Amino acid sequence: MADRKIVDEAAVVALLERGGSYMEVAVELGLSEGRVARVAARHSESSPAFRERLIAHRAARAKHARKIMAAINAVQVPGWVKRADLESDFRDTARDFGEDAALRHCRRLIAEMRLAA
Repeated sequence: MADRKIVDEAAVVALLERGGSYMEVAVELGLSEGRVARVAARHSESSPAFRERLIAHRAARAKHARKIMAAINAVQVPGWVKRADLESDFRDTARDFGEDAALRHCRRLIAEMRLAA
């Protein structure tokens, strides 16, 4: 079994306070992003500057999530997709692959439902 790597938490916090992203710090110190995030969460109270940056980061992530949700909800779902009760499939596929792929996917699902019936 591999030995656990000893993490220099002070170095992680120092790099984060200087403005490094979790990914940059992880690469520089040879850690995973999750490990850096756990260290950051544990030390978020120790430095006011770091805490402010963490709050700003969380706010930016929430803003990005709201923007994505708005884009998903802005997609016009065709009536035939709604009647076939495939709206969630359409939105999920449109988010990941685009509206054209979502239309093809829903047509394929309807064709499969007709064959099965």
